[in-house]
Amino acid sequence: MENSNFYSDVKGSDLNLLLELQKNFGKRLPKGNMETVEQDFFGYIAENDSVVLLGLSYINLKTIPNILVKLDKLRVLYCLNANLDTIPEFLCNMPSLQRLVLSSNNIKIIPKSIGNLKSLEILALANNQIMNIPSEIAQLSNLKNLKLAHNQLSSLPDSIGLLKSLTHLDLRKNKLEKLPESIGELENLSKMRLSHNSIARFPLSIKNLIYLQFLQCDNNNFSVIPSIFRHLRSLKMLNFKANHLEEIPFWIHRWKNLQRMFLSKNKLKNIPNSILQLEKLEFLDISGNVFHELYDNFKEMIPQLQAKGCKVKY
Repeated sequence: MENSNFYSDVKGSDLNLLLELQKNFGKRLPKGNMETVEQDFFGYIAENDSVVLLGLSYINLKTIPNILVKLDKLRVLYCLNANLDTIPEFLCNMPSLQRLVLSSNNIKIIPKSIGNLKSLEILALANNQIMNIPSEIAQLSNLKNLKLAHNQLSSLPDSIGLLKSLTHLDLRKNKLEKLPESIGELENLSKMRLSHNSIARFPLSIKNLIYLQFLQCDNNNFSVIPSIFRHLRSLKMLNFKANHLEEIPFWIHRWKNLQRMFLSKNKLKNIPNSILQLEKLEFLDISGNVFHELYDNFKEMIPQLQAKGCKVKY
Protein backbone atom coordinates (compact mmCIF):
# COMPACT_ATOMS: atom_id res chain seq x y z
CA MET A 1 0.00 0.00 0.00
CA GLU A 2 1.46 3.33 -1.11
CA ASN A 3 0.68 5.21 2.09
CA SER A 4 2.24 2.52 4.26
CA ASN A 5 5.45 2.51 2.18
CA PHE A 6 5.57 6.27 2.02
CA TYR A 7 5.35 6.54 5.83
CA SER A 8 7.54 3.51 6.48
CA ASP A 9 9.06 5.03 9.61
CA VAL A 10 5.79 6.28 11.10
CA LYS A 11 3.71 3.79 13.03
CA GLY A 12 0.29 3.29 14.59
CA SER A 13 -1.72 6.27 15.72
CA ASP A 14 1.02 8.60 14.49
CA LEU A 15 0.49 7.32 10.96
CA ASN A 16 -3.28 7.69 11.21
CA LEU A 17 -2.94 11.25 12.42
CA LEU A 18 -0.50 12.22 9.69
CA LEU A 19 -2.65 10.71 6.96
CA GLU A 20 -5.58 12.70 8.32
CA LEU A 21 -3.46 15.86 8.31
CA GLN A 22 -2.40 15.20 4.74
CA LYS A 23 -6.04 14.89 3.71
CA ASN A 24 -7.10 18.03 5.58
CA PHE A 25 -4.25 20.24 4.47
CA GLY A 26 -3.84 18.91 0.94
CA LYS A 27 -0.11 18.54 1.48
CA ARG A 28 1.97 15.39 1.16
CA LEU A 29 4.10 15.16 4.27
CA PRO A 30 7.68 14.02 3.73
CA LYS A 31 9.01 10.54 4.16
CA GLY A 32 11.27 10.16 7.16
CA ASN A 33 11.31 9.75 10.90
CA MET A 34 8.66 11.28 13.15
CA GLU A 35 10.86 14.21 14.15
CA THR A 36 11.33 15.27 10.53
CA VAL A 37 7.64 14.87 9.77
CA GLU A 38 6.68 16.93 12.83
CA GLN A 39 9.04 19.76 11.88
CA ASP A 40 7.59 19.96 8.41
CA PHE A 41 4.01 19.77 9.66
CA PHE A 42 4.42 22.40 12.39
CA GLY A 43 6.20 24.70 10.01
CA TYR A 44 3.33 24.35 7.57
CA ILE A 45 0.75 24.99 10.31
CA ALA A 46 2.59 28.08 11.56
CA GLU A 47 2.35 29.65 8.12
CA ASN A 48 -1.45 29.30 8.27
CA ASP A 49 -2.16 31.92 10.92
CA SER A 50 -5.91 31.53 10.47
CA VAL A 51 -5.89 28.20 12.38
CA VAL A 52 -8.31 28.38 15.33
CA LEU A 53 -8.41 24.69 16.41
CA LEU A 54 -5.49 22.29 16.60
CA GLY A 55 -5.52 18.65 17.71
CA LEU A 56 -2.20 16.98 18.52
CA SER A 57 -3.37 14.08 20.69
CA TYR A 58 -2.01 10.52 20.82
CA ILE A 59 1.30 11.38 19.24
CA ASN A 60 4.66 11.21 21.02
CA LEU A 61 5.44 14.92 20.93
CA LYS A 62 7.23 15.30 24.30
CA THR A 63 7.09 19.05 23.81
CA ILE A 64 4.92 21.55 21.93
CA PRO A 65 7.08 23.36 19.35
CA ASN A 66 7.37 27.10 20.02
CA ILE A 67 6.85 27.79 16.33
CA LEU A 68 3.15 27.56 17.15
CA VAL A 69 3.40 30.90 18.93
CA LYS A 70 2.63 32.39 15.50
CA LEU A 71 -0.93 31.07 15.77
CA ASP A 72 -2.30 34.18 17.44
CA LYS A 73 -5.87 33.25 16.45
CA LEU A 74 -5.73 29.77 18.00
CA ARG A 75 -8.73 29.27 20.28
CA VAL A 76 -8.65 25.51 20.96
CA LEU A 77 -5.68 23.21 21.55
CA TYR A 78 -6.03 19.49 22.25
CA CYS A 79 -2.86 17.65 23.21
CA LEU A 80 -3.79 14.49 25.12
CA ASN A 81 -1.51 11.48 25.56
CA ALA A 82 1.39 13.24 23.92
CA ASN A 83 4.06 12.46 26.55
CA LEU A 84 4.40 16.13 27.52
CA ASP A 85 6.26 16.91 30.74
CA THR A 86 5.92 20.70 30.72
CA ILE A 87 3.55 23.46 29.69
CA PRO A 88 5.71 25.76 27.54
CA GLU A 89 5.79 29.42 28.50
CA PHE A 90 4.83 30.61 25.03
CA LEU A 91 1.57 28.70 25.31
CA CYS A 92 0.59 30.89 28.26
CA ASN A 93 0.90 33.98 26.10
CA MET A 94 -1.53 33.10 23.34
CA PRO A 95 -4.20 35.78 23.67
CA SER A 96 -7.05 34.00 21.86
CA LEU A 97 -6.81 30.61 23.57
CA GLN A 98 -10.17 29.61 25.06
CA ARG A 99 -9.81 25.86 25.53
CA LEU A 100 -6.58 24.15 26.58
CA VAL A 101 -6.70 20.36 26.97
CA LEU A 102 -3.45 18.74 28.09
CA SER A 103 -4.81 15.74 29.97
CA SER A 104 -3.06 12.36 30.22
CA ASN A 105 0.52 13.56 30.02
CA ASN A 106 3.43 13.76 32.49
CA ILE A 107 3.07 17.40 33.48
CA LYS A 108 4.26 18.19 37.01
CA ILE A 109 4.11 21.98 37.17
CA ILE A 110 1.55 24.57 36.13
CA PRO A 111 3.56 27.71 35.30
CA LYS A 112 2.65 30.97 37.04
CA SER A 113 2.23 32.51 33.60
CA ILE A 114 -0.97 30.46 33.19
CA GLY A 115 -2.68 33.56 34.54
CA ASN A 116 -1.94 35.36 31.28
CA LEU A 117 -4.57 33.36 29.40
CA LYS A 118 -7.32 35.92 29.97
CA SER A 119 -9.66 34.37 27.37
CA LEU A 120 -9.38 30.81 28.70
CA GLU A 121 -12.71 29.14 29.50
CA ILE A 122 -11.72 25.48 29.80
CA LEU A 123 -8.49 24.17 31.33
CA ALA A 124 -8.14 20.37 31.36
CA LEU A 125 -5.06 18.94 33.06
CA ALA A 126 -6.42 15.63 34.34
CA ASN A 127 -4.24 12.53 34.55
CA ASN A 128 -0.93 14.25 35.09
CA GLN A 129 1.46 14.50 38.06
CA ILE A 130 0.64 18.01 39.26
CA MET A 131 1.30 18.66 42.96
CA ASN A 132 0.48 22.36 43.27
CA ILE A 133 -1.76 24.98 41.69
CA PRO A 134 -0.19 28.44 41.45
CA SER A 135 -2.15 31.31 43.02
CA GLU A 136 -1.96 33.06 39.64
CA ILE A 137 -4.70 30.76 38.37
CA ALA A 138 -7.08 33.26 39.96
CA GLN A 139 -6.30 35.64 37.09
CA LEU A 140 -8.31 33.43 34.71
CA SER A 141 -11.42 35.57 35.08
CA ASN A 142 -13.30 33.81 32.25
CA LEU A 143 -12.52 30.23 33.32
CA LYS A 144 -15.68 28.11 33.49
CA ASN A 145 -14.38 24.54 33.64
CA LEU A 146 -11.29 23.38 35.58
CA LYS A 147 -10.37 19.69 35.29
CA LEU A 148 -7.61 18.49 37.62
CA ALA A 149 -8.67 14.92 38.37
CA HIS A 150 -6.06 12.16 38.80
CA ASN A 151 -3.17 14.32 39.98
CA GLN A 152 -1.13 14.65 43.20
CA LEU A 153 -2.77 17.73 44.72
CA SER A 154 -2.73 17.92 48.53
CA SER A 155 -4.12 21.46 48.78
CA LEU A 156 -5.78 24.25 46.83
CA PRO A 157 -4.69 27.90 46.83
CA ASP A 158 -6.91 30.38 48.68
CA SER A 159 -7.04 32.39 45.49
CA ILE A 160 -9.22 29.75 43.84
CA GLY A 161 -12.23 31.60 45.22
CA LEU A 162 -11.54 34.42 42.76
CA LEU A 163 -12.61 32.27 39.82
CA LYS A 164 -16.04 33.89 39.74
CA SER A 165 -16.99 32.45 36.33
CA LEU A 166 -16.24 28.84 37.32
CA THR A 167 -19.19 26.46 36.94
CA HIS A 168 -17.43 23.04 36.86
CA LEU A 169 -14.62 21.89 39.16
CA ASP A 170 -13.19 18.36 38.94
CA LEU A 171 -10.72 17.32 41.67
CA ARG A 172 -11.29 13.57 41.76
CA LYS A 173 -8.49 11.20 42.76
CA ASN A 174 -6.06 13.60 44.36
CA LYS A 175 -4.65 13.76 47.91
CA LEU A 176 -6.85 16.49 49.32
CA GLU A 177 -7.66 16.42 53.04
CA LYS A 178 -9.52 19.72 53.16
CA LEU A 179 -10.86 22.55 51.03
CA PRO A 180 -10.02 26.23 51.55
CA GLU A 181 -12.65 28.54 53.03
CA SER A 182 -12.52 30.50 49.78
CA ILE A 183 -14.23 27.61 47.96
CA GLY A 184 -17.50 29.19 49.06
CA GLU A 185 -16.74 32.24 46.94
CA LEU A 186 -17.26 30.30 43.71
CA GLU A 187 -20.68 31.85 43.38
CA ASN A 188 -21.55 30.30 40.00
CA LEU A 189 -20.35 26.77 40.71
CA SER A 190 -22.92 24.17 39.62
CA LYS A 191 -20.86 20.94 39.53
CA MET A 192 -18.08 19.82 41.89
CA ARG A 193 -16.38 16.40 41.83
CA LEU A 194 -14.33 15.44 44.90
CA SER A 195 -14.34 11.64 44.72
CA HIS A 196 -11.42 9.55 45.99
CA ASN A 197 -9.71 12.06 48.24
CA SER A 198 -9.28 12.10 52.03
CA ILE A 199 -11.63 14.96 52.89
CA ALA A 200 -13.44 14.68 56.24
CA ARG A 201 -15.23 18.01 56.50
CA PHE A 202 -16.32 21.03 54.50
CA PRO A 203 -15.58 24.67 55.30
CA LEU A 204 -18.55 26.66 56.57
CA SER A 205 -18.48 28.73 53.39
CA ILE A 206 -19.85 25.77 51.41
CA LYS A 207 -23.32 27.06 52.29
CA ASN A 208 -22.79 29.94 49.87
CA LEU A 209 -22.78 27.66 46.82
CA ILE A 210 -26.48 28.20 46.28
CA TYR A 211 -26.34 27.21 42.59
CA LEU A 212 -24.57 23.90 43.20
CA GLN A 213 -26.54 21.12 41.49
CA PHE A 214 -24.09 18.21 41.30
CA LEU A 215 -21.83 17.21 44.21
CA GLN A 216 -19.73 14.05 44.12
CA CYS A 217 -18.03 13.20 47.45
CA ASP A 218 -17.78 9.42 47.33
CA ASN A 219 -14.76 7.57 48.72
CA ASN A 220 -13.70 10.19 51.25
CA ASN A 221 -13.67 10.31 55.07
CA PHE A 222 -16.97 12.05 55.84
CA SER A 223 -18.76 10.85 58.98
CA VAL A 224 -21.65 13.29 58.74
CA ILE A 225 -23.52 15.39 56.19
CA PRO A 226 -23.03 18.83 57.76
CA SER A 227 -26.05 20.92 58.72
CA ILE A 228 -24.81 23.78 56.53
CA PHE A 229 -25.77 21.59 53.56
CA ARG A 230 -29.39 22.50 54.18
CA HIS A 231 -28.64 25.77 52.37
CA LEU A 232 -27.74 23.92 49.14
CA ARG A 233 -31.27 23.91 47.83
CA SER A 234 -30.33 23.64 44.15
CA LEU A 235 -28.85 20.14 44.58
CA LYS A 236 -30.07 17.59 42.04
CA MET A 237 -27.44 14.89 42.52
CA LEU A 238 -25.56 14.03 45.71
CA ASN A 239 -23.04 11.21 46.04
CA PHE A 240 -21.67 10.23 49.48
CA LYS A 241 -21.01 6.60 48.61
CA ALA A 242 -18.26 4.79 50.57
CA ASN A 243 -17.78 7.19 53.47
CA HIS A 244 -18.48 6.74 57.19
CA LEU A 245 -21.96 8.23 57.45
CA GLU A 246 -24.08 6.95 60.34
CA GLU A 247 -27.20 8.96 59.68
CA ILE A 248 -29.12 10.95 57.12
CA PRO A 249 -30.07 14.38 58.48
CA PHE A 250 -33.72 14.95 59.40
CA TRP A 251 -33.76 18.21 57.42
CA ILE A 252 -33.17 16.37 54.15
CA HIS A 253 -36.62 17.46 52.97
CA ARG A 254 -35.13 20.93 52.32
CA TRP A 255 -33.50 19.58 49.14
CA LYS A 256 -36.66 20.03 47.09
CA ASN A 257 -34.83 19.62 43.77
CA LEU A 258 -32.92 16.44 44.66
CA GLN A 259 -33.35 13.71 42.04
CA ARG A 260 -30.55 11.22 42.67
CA MET A 261 -28.72 10.31 45.89
CA PHE A 262 -25.99 7.72 46.44
CA LEU A 263 -25.41 6.58 50.04
CA SER A 264 -24.23 3.00 49.63
CA LYS A 265 -21.35 1.48 51.62
CA ASN A 266 -21.69 3.68 54.69
CA LYS A 267 -22.69 2.93 58.30
CA LEU A 268 -26.28 4.11 58.11
CA LYS A 269 -28.68 2.83 60.75
CA ASN A 270 -31.83 4.80 60.07
CA ILE A 271 -33.45 6.80 57.30
CA PRO A 272 -35.67 9.71 58.39
CA ASN A 273 -39.27 9.62 57.23
CA SER A 274 -38.74 13.16 55.91
CA ILE A 275 -36.95 11.66 52.90
CA LEU A 276 -40.39 10.79 51.53
CA GLN A 277 -41.08 14.52 51.18
CA LEU A 278 -38.55 14.72 48.36
CA GLU A 279 -41.07 14.71 45.54
CA LYS A 280 -38.46 14.83 42.78
CA LEU A 281 -36.31 12.00 44.14
CA GLU A 282 -36.09 9.31 41.45
CA PHE A 283 -33.10 7.26 42.56
CA LEU A 284 -31.77 6.33 46.01
CA ASP A 285 -28.93 3.88 46.58
CA ILE A 286 -28.60 2.66 50.18
CA SER A 287 -26.90 -0.63 49.36
CA GLY A 288 -24.39 -2.10 51.77
CA ASN A 289 -25.73 -0.53 55.00
CA VAL A 290 -27.14 -2.12 58.14
CA PHE A 291 -30.39 -0.45 59.22
CA HIS A 292 -32.32 -0.63 62.47
CA GLU A 293 -35.48 0.33 60.63
CA LEU A 294 -36.74 0.72 57.06
CA TYR A 295 -40.13 2.08 56.03
CA ASP A 296 -42.28 -0.31 54.01
CA ASN A 297 -43.48 2.46 51.69
CA PHE A 298 -39.98 3.43 50.52
CA LYS A 299 -40.18 1.34 47.36
CA GLU A 300 -43.59 2.73 46.56
CA MET A 301 -42.48 6.34 47.04
CA ILE A 302 -39.02 6.10 45.45
CA PRO A 303 -39.16 4.72 41.87
CA GLN A 304 -35.59 3.42 41.83
CA LEU A 305 -34.56 2.26 45.29
CA GLN A 306 -31.30 0.31 45.29
CA ALA A 307 -30.80 -1.73 48.47
CA LYS A 308 -28.55 -4.56 47.34
CA GLY A 309 -26.73 -6.18 50.25
CA CYS A 310 -28.72 -4.00 52.64
CA LYS A 311 -29.56 -5.55 56.01
CA VAL A 312 -32.16 -4.66 58.63
CA LYS A 313 -31.00 -5.36 62.16
CA TYR A 314 -33.77 -5.43 64.79
